Amino acid sequence: MFDSQIHLIDSKTKRSFSVALTGTVLSSSIDLGWQGITVEFHYLPKSEYPEHQIQGHRLAIMRRGKPLTYQWKNGGKWHSRNTHPGTFFLQSHGDTNAPRWY
Repeated sequence: MFDSQIHLIDSKTKRSFSVALTGTVLSSSIDLGWQGITVEFHYLPKSEYPEHQIQGHRLAIMRRGKPLTYQWKNGGKWHSRNTHPGTFFLQSHGDTNAPRWY
C-alpha cells in the first residue's frame, strides 16, 4: 500500500489533505520518475469530503463493478448522479468540490 501523493486544499482551514486515506492507495506511479503526472489506483470506502479546492488538474475514473451514487454540493445544494464503471470526472486546478458517495 502507498500513501497518496495527490492533495486537496480544505476551503475553511486552507490546509492540504490527502485525496485518499492511508491504506486505500493500491498502486502508484510515484516511484516511476514521471515528470508532471501522478497516477494512482485507489479503493475508497464510503466517504464525504469537506469543501475543498483541487490542486493541479485531475481525472478520476470510476472502475467499481457496481453502480455507485455520487453526490456533490454546488451553490449550497446537493446534486446526485448514479455512476457506473467508465464514468469519469475531469477537474481543473482551483475547482471547488464537496463530494460524497455511499
